Amino acid sequence: MNEVWKRHQSELRQLIDSIEKKLKSYNDLLVSQSSLSEEFHQKFSEIRDWIEHQRDATSSLIEEIREIEREIDEIIKVVEIVSEEAGGLSTLIARVISSIGEGRGIVKYKEELLSKITETATEVDILARNAEIKSYQAGEEGRGFGVVAHEMAQLAVEVEPPVKQINEKAKEIIDGFGTIEKAVKRIEKFKEITHGLSTTLKKIGKEGIILLPLLRKSLSEVDRSLAELTDITGELEHSASEIGNWSIKAITTWEQNSILINQFLGLVRRINDLIHPVFRNKIVRILNRYPLRRLTFYRRAEIDTAHIGSLFDDIARLQKRQAEALGELRDKVNDWQGFLTELSQQFSSYHRDYEDLADLGLEMGDINRRILELKELVKELDFIFERARLLSLYARIEAVRPKIEVGLRSVSEQMRTLADEVTGISERLKAEIEKLFHFSQILAGDFMEVNSRIRRLLVDSQDAITFFNRVRERINRLAQDIATIESKLSAFELDKTISCGQRITETMDRIEGLRLEEEIASVIDQCQRIAHDAKEWPSVVTRRRALKIGMVGRPLLLDPGHRTDANSHRINVMIFNGLYQIDHRNNILPSIATSLDLSPDGKSWTFRLQRGVYFHDRREVKARDVLFTFQHILKGPNRSFIEMISGSKSYLAGERNIITGIDIVDDYTLTIRLDFPYLPFLATIACGVGDLIHEGFDPNHPVGAGPYRLVEWSGHIIRLEAFEGHFEGPPPIKVVEIHLLPSMRKGVELYQQDGLDIIPLSSDFASMVPEEEITISPLLSFRYLGINLRADSPLKDERLRQAISLAIDRERFVRECLGGWGVPAGGIFPPLLSPYDSRLSPRAIYDPDEARRLVAELGIKETFPLDVHDTEPSIIRGKWLADELSKVGIRIDVNPRSDLLEWTYRGKSLIAMKGWLSDNGDPDNFLFPLFHSSSWGNTGNTSFYSNPEVDSLIEQARTIRNQLRRDELYRTIERKILADLPVIPLVHNYSGYAVKPWVKGFVPDPFDVIKPANMWLA
Repeated sequence: MNEVWKRHQSELRQLIDSIEKKLKSYNDLLVSQSSLSEEFHQKFSEIRDWIEHQRDATSSLIEEIREIEREIDEIIKVVEIVSEEAGGLSTLIARVISSIGEGRGIVKYKEELLSKITETATEVDILARNAEIKSYQAGEEGRGFGVVAHEMAQLAVEVEPPVKQINEKAKEIIDGFGTIEKAVKRIEKFKEITHGLSTTLKKIGKEGIILLPLLRKSLSEVDRSLAELTDITGELEHSASEIGNWSIKAITTWEQNSILINQFLGLVRRINDLIHPVFRNKIVRILNRYPLRRLTFYRRAEIDTAHIGSLFDDIARLQKRQAEALGELRDKVNDWQGFLTELSQQFSSYHRDYEDLADLGLEMGDINRRILELKELVKELDFIFERARLLSLYARIEAVRPKIEVGLRSVSEQMRTLADEVTGISERLKAEIEKLFHFSQILAGDFMEVNSRIRRLLVDSQDAITFFNRVRERINRLAQDIATIESKLSAFELDKTISCGQRITETMDRIEGLRLEEEIASVIDQCQRIAHDAKEWPSVVTRRRALKIGMVGRPLLLDPGHRTDANSHRINVMIFNGLYQIDHRNNILPSIATSLDLSPDGKSWTFRLQRGVYFHDRREVKARDVLFTFQHILKGPNRSFIEMISGSKSYLAGERNIITGIDIVDDYTLTIRLDFPYLPFLATIACGVGDLIHEGFDPNHPVGAGPYRLVEWSGHIIRLEAFEGHFEGPPPIKVVEIHLLPSMRKGVELYQQDGLDIIPLSSDFASMVPEEEITISPLLSFRYLGINLRADSPLKDERLRQAISLAIDRERFVRECLGGWGVPAGGIFPPLLSPYDSRLSPRAIYDPDEARRLVAELGIKETFPLDVHDTEPSIIRGKWLADELSKVGIRIDVNPRSDLLEWTYRGKSLIAMKGWLSDNGDPDNFLFPLFHSSSWGNTGNTSFYSNPEVDSLIEQARTIRNQLRRDELYRTIERKILADLPVIPLVHNYSGYAVKPWVKGFVPDPFDVIKPANMWLA
């Protein structure tokens, strides 16, 4: 009999190997076909968009030509106005030049008068000083005359400063005249410039008249081609619709087949694992409850490829015609564009010159101001001369005293003569200044008119520039539109579209060539033979009744929907069952649900439940229990697992007392609608969080529908007994005892004494267990240093987090701390997951020299606490990390904590060594709980990391149905998170177990759980 079931195992394994290869090829081809069909559909969308763009662009070209035609006339009118305004300056210019000449003559004559005044003042000074000497000789009688003579000498000195100032002011006036003369000469040149511009612009008008018909001719060719393209559009729309429907069907079928294939293979492998007399009844029950069914594979869509090919030929012909017309149009526009650009630059320069001339009014104002200042200086000089006349009168009076000698009389006469002379000169000087002032008023008036004309020229020339620029912009836009159309024409590669269609046909042929139906039929036949033969296998009675399993630490909560720790999950997996379950190969298998239907849009999931499935309290599991379970999950820390169910947010907010997205069809059927197509939904509800409970559930006395029921939790021992009413039949092992251990060392000691049958094992204690009893395997895990970014600490500086990451040699960490039981982590995803990026090399991250430089740059002096679990291995690893960080100048204190999880949930930890073990084997389960901002705290994000872009990308990735694009986006998100470093990746762990030889059927699990229901004791 032993040979019979071994033969069954061998034959079934061969069939499984064969079908796995073909199914892998099938899956790869479906992925390829899905991408190709989307690409094909995209090509048709591009055709539609291209036609619409051509139509819009041509309309835009026609409108631009019309606008250019209108604005050419406006340019010519404006330039004529500018020419007329510039010509009107000629008369004013002649008058201004004449007035400036007169002004120069007056200033020159003023210089002669001032020279005479200076000479006379010198004579007065000499005469007065001689008179002082003579008055002194005259004694007492000459004293009065001496005083007068002294005053007269003083006046002669006072004449010098105002004369000097008058000369300086006059020079400033002459300089001002010079500036104006230069500007006037520039104004004269504008007449010639304006005349040239007028001639040029008339040429523009002529060129424009010639250009416009040419443009219209070219555009009519483009427009005619578009009319034909429009006729083709209707036929293309129909083909595009077929391709679109085909693409949707391809994706949907792929998803549905992926689910069915996964379940089919999972069940077959499970049957193969159970081929042993101890499981004979279970094999029969499983095949009866989940009969293996044929799968409907994807068929090729019926599409008239010949007709599509002819449409492509028509498009190619129209492309060529459009390209020729647009090329001719482009050449004409480019020529005119260069001509107009040069003209606009000339006119802008002309406008800048006029802006400079606008300052002439200010210069004339300065001249007038200086003339007024000159008048004031002359008044000051006249005042001096008036005093001189009075002093000459006093001198004559003093000179007639009886005792004064006759010599003084002659001096007084000379004084009078000089005073009269200087007074006469002063009068002529005042007259000339008045004349200059009068002249300046006339000149100012002339310049007011000049400025007025210049301002009008500025406005008119600015209008001209505006028109130039506007036309130039339109020409530029016209050229750009033409270039864009030409670019679209050249970029639209019909060959690639045709090639894509051919590849789709080839892919479908290869899929049909796999003949998967025959392979599946062979597997089904073999399983049926196994089920038939199993009835004849002898019953097996085991000599051991209880399985004793060691577990380090304690579970926090025996509530599948609300648990957040791995130990709780390890117990819950034995007590509870969900609609689906995940096996040790990450296959999703039916459990309480027997089948499902998925809507084409990927949003509606209809589940059918097995009848006769019972909770441990003998209540039958029904659809309402699924609803209650999901309501319960939404009220706890794992709500993110199912909050994509429609209506969950309203239920959470208290706006509705039901989840609108869950419809109970009958006691054994329900439909769940999602807000978006969430690819891993089935894995999510199979991961343990979705295990079913009923109303009145009490986590202190948990009741589930799993293979074992809780009998007792006393101290450090949890006792479970096989549930005789389990829908797959009672498990062979009747009693399971979970011993909660204070440390792994204690577990090893009990194992050595045969007090435990299975214990978790790390490499630290592997030498204490016989090598043949050790099992290790990779986990879907991620161990890391979590950084609390919400805490006010230097760790908020990304450079310090970078220094920590650079300081850790992950390969040595795995080798020295884990005994090689793990994979050094350069990223977040473990190697078992499809988005795993092998390019994120841990070796490339390690750079202690750069870490030291960063620490020195930051000037970090403080010591940081590193929180770790209070287990011996965790403390050892924490100290290893502390030693490594100390080498680059970062001081760490290792703090063992028994409440590490709760401590980090509350944000009390600054740095913590933590691990994440996947719940459902999907990449979303790593990113959403650990890094989405809505997951802060006990949902998983204990770094309190928030990046709106990362949030958005995570949400986007959840909706993608194409696995290849989904994986690529997850790699992108991973890189963005690693750039922020809210966590420091360390390792992807292996699980290790010591298993006694009499324990049979033990299989390591990537989720680090033990499932005694599939084991027996020899």
